[in-house]
Amino acid sequence: MEIVAQAKPPIDEYDLPAWNKYFRQMTKDADDFFGCGKTIDIINGDTGNIYFIQCQDTGPVKIGYAKSVKRRMYNLQVGCPYKLKLLLKVPGSKLWEEGLHKQFREFNMEGEWFLPAPKLMKHINNIRRIQHAKT
Repeated sequence: MEIVAQAKPPIDEYDLPAWNKYFRQMTKDADDFFGCGKTIDIINGDTGNIYFIQCQDTGPVKIGYAKSVKRRMYNLQVGCPYKLKLLLKVPGSKLWEEGLHKQFREFNMEGEWFLPAPKLMKHINNIRRIQHAKT
């Protein structure tokens, strides 16, 4: 037996609502297939935020997920001797965060920390530009 995905990935990689809808459907498909009876947070609408935090101005970038980015930022800063700055925060899911880790794995340093490669920084700036255009 194999999982047959019902959802198709969005064509526009920066269409955030479409990606969230896609991941909700993929999660539901997997949950239906395995019959585990568990609904993942995004199915219940209990979503958090995807964040990109950079160490200093040119240091590594952390791609993470948190319900409260402010609290997460504080906790990270307590354990870091260098100034951290929030580059971007967008509504998202744990599943989307994992997808971003895979998308940028070639730049992974350790855990959720990534080199600030031009490809990653362009991705962040494109999402930021889209957010700004919607306001």
